[in-house]
Amino acid sequence: MRKIFTLSFLMMVFLIGRSQTTDVFTTSGSFTVPAGVTSIFVEAWGSGGSGGGALGQVTGSFRAIGGAGGGGAYNSGIISVTPGDVITYTVAPQTLASSTTQVDGSSSIFSTVSASGGVGGVAVAAAGAHIGGAGGSGGMGLFNGGNGGSAVGYTGTNVNTQPGGGGGGGTMAAGGNGQDWNTSAGQATGGIGGVNDGGNGASGRAASGNVGVNGLAPGGGGSGAYAAASATQRSGGAGARGQIRITYSAVVLPIKLESFTASSRANTVNLNWKVSTEINISTYEVERSANVKDFTSISTQSAINITNYSFIDDSPLGGFNYYRLKIVENDGSFSYSAVQKVKVDGKSLSINAIYPNPAINNITVSFNNNIATDASIQIIDFNGRVISTSRVSIQEGLTVKSINVSNLTAGFYMLRITTKEEVAYEKFIKL
Repeated sequence: MRKIFTLSFLMMVFLIGRSQTTDVFTTSGSFTVPAGVTSIFVEAWGSGGSGGGALGQVTGSFRAIGGAGGGGAYNSGIISVTPGDVITYTVAPQTLASSTTQVDGSSSIFSTVSASGGVGGVAVAAAGAHIGGAGGSGGMGLFNGGNGGSAVGYTGTNVNTQPGGGGGGGTMAAGGNGQDWNTSAGQATGGIGGVNDGGNGASGRAASGNVGVNGLAPGGGGSGAYAAASATQRSGGAGARGQIRITYSAVVLPIKLESFTASSRANTVNLNWKVSTEINISTYEVERSANVKDFTSISTQSAINITNYSFIDDSPLGGFNYYRLKIVENDGSFSYSAVQKVKVDGKSLSINAIYPNPAINNITVSFNNNIATDASIQIIDFNGRVISTSRVSIQEGLTVKSINVSNLTAGFYMLRITTKEEVAYEKFIKL
C-alpha cells in the first residue's frame, strides 16, 4: 500500500523508526519537547522528610532522640505533548532539618505526574526522662515511601537510646520502613529504597551527641538527632532530594527538505532543492502541470547524499507552470513537496502532453496558450508529409482536444500546432 503525504518547507516526512532518550533531572527547570516527540514517560520521586531535631535536658543525664523522616513517594505516568512545548517542572530539593521543628519533604512535579514528599520526624526535647520522637510517614504516590522509624518506645534509664532509621524512597515498590529503636536491636537501620533506584533511608546514630544522618537520593528519609544532656541542641538528618526521570522516543525521518524553488530565465525554468537529511531515499522526480491538477514527470534524479540538487526545464509551458517534487523512497513509498508556481513570459504556445502514447484509435492533446486565438493542428509522418489538418479555436490557458487516428498506419508521427505567432511540436506513436 502506498503512503502519500504533502511536504511543506522545513517539514520532515514519513516515520521510519525511533530513537529512545532518557533524561534525569535533579533540580527544577524547564524542558522543551524535541521535534517528533508526542508522548513522554515520566517518573517522579518526592524528597524524604528530615529527621527530627533533639535537645537534651538542661540538668541531669536524660537524652532526647528525634524521630526519623519518612521516605519520598514514587509516581509515574505517560503524558501527551506537542513538539516545541516548554514544560516547567519542579524537583523537590533536599529537605534541610531543624533542631526544633518537624520538616516535611516536598513534591516533585512534571506536568500531571507528581510524587509527594515524606513526613518529617518529630523533634523532641528531654524533660526529666529519656524521650524519642515519632517517625514520619512515607510520601503518598503510585508507590509510597517507607515510614521513618520511631524512638518513642524507649522508657527507663538506658543511656544508649538511638534514633530510628529513615524511610526508604519508593520506586516500583513501596520503600522499606526504617527500624524503630529498641534496646536489643542496637543501631536502627534505615529503610531500603524501593526496587529500581529508590534512595535508602539513613540509619540511626550509634552514639549520643550527634546530628542525624542524611538520607540517600532520591527520596530517602533522614534519621533523627541524638542529643546528650546539658541542653545540647542537635539537628536531624536531611531528607534526600527528589528526582524526575523522563523517557521519550524521537522520530527518525528519512528526509528534511529545506527548500524547493522555481525561477524563470530566458524561456527556461531553473529548479533547485536543498535537503539536510537523506535516509533511504531512492529518487527525486520533477513534475510539471499547467493547471495544478494534472502533473507529468519531466525529470528523474537519483538521490546521491548531497545537499543541493537542480534541474533546468528548457521546454516550459507558455504562461504559468506548476512544479513539485515527488520524493521516492527505497521501498517505493513516496511523498510530495509543496507546489511552486512560475510564469514564463517569452513563450505563449506549448504542448503539455499527448495521451495515450502509443495510441490505437484516438489521441488526446493537451496544450497551453497565453491568448485566445485560432490554430491549426496537423499530423505529419516521418517523411514530412502532412497526413491531416484541422482548424480549431483555442482559449486562453489550457485547451484539450481529442483526435481520431484509427485510419493511420502504424509508425511514428509528429503533431504540429500552429498559431499566428508560434509553432509547437510533439511526437506520438500509432500502433
